[in-house]
Amino acid sequence: MTDKNWKITDLFTGEEKPVEIFRNEPTQEWIEGWNAGMNGDDRNPYEPGCVQHGDWQEGHDDAEMD
Repeated sequence: MTDKNWKITDLFTGEEKPVEIFRNEPTQEWIEGWNAGMNGDDRNPYEPGCVQHGDWQEGHDDAEMD
């Protein structure tokens, strides 16, 4: 479990950003991906390379393993 108020300094911009790696609950995109995987839908609606795309794909892959 992690504190949701933790921040890290972006190595390239120097900006402080919230830590989003550790979550206690799935993101909405993960849930959408999981539902799509359970229904046999392979169309990830998010742009490749963005966090949402990765979350959706992770949910989809987890559903296929279930």
